[in-house]
Amino acid sequence: MRAYLQQSQLYVWPPHCLVGSWGHTIHQELNQALQQWECQRLRVIQLLFKGLNPLTEHFSAFEADVPRADDPATCFDHQQLAALQAADRVLVGGEALSHCVASSVRSLLRHLGPDFARKLILLEDCSSPVPGFEKQAADFVAEIRQLGASLQRSTAVFD
Repeated sequence: MRAYLQQSQLYVWPPHCLVGSWGHTIHQELNQALQQWECQRLRVIQLLFKGLNPLTEHFSAFEADVPRADDPATCFDHQQLAALQAADRVLVGGEALSHCVASSVRSLLRHLGPDFARKLILLEDCSSPVPGFEKQAADFVAEIRQLGASLQRSTAVFD
């Protein structure tokens, strides 16, 4: 445990978004929109699951805070993200801007390079910080904007 804590900041959260609970599901309206998108384009949305290993924090959608050699699901998978690398733009939104969204984007930038930030569009009306962590969210937004990411409202992107 000591070695783990030297590599990662440990957070003690109340149980939330547990697998099988309502917090783990996709919001109903977003799920309907995704299903409609799949039907219109005859393509399947790729879903990523995280946090399934209880021995490591997993804020990023793409890798655990401390990846485990004995669990490939905790490690960054470049092949899984080939579509993101090939995309002209990558829309980012979700909860929580101060933690999971920030960790996910930072994972992408660490592995795909800072130039990847220019593809990113943070949907400012589709994400929010954990209450009490607004400064961390603002610092993250400033960080990615400095690298070339842009902020837009979803209505501007999808109109």
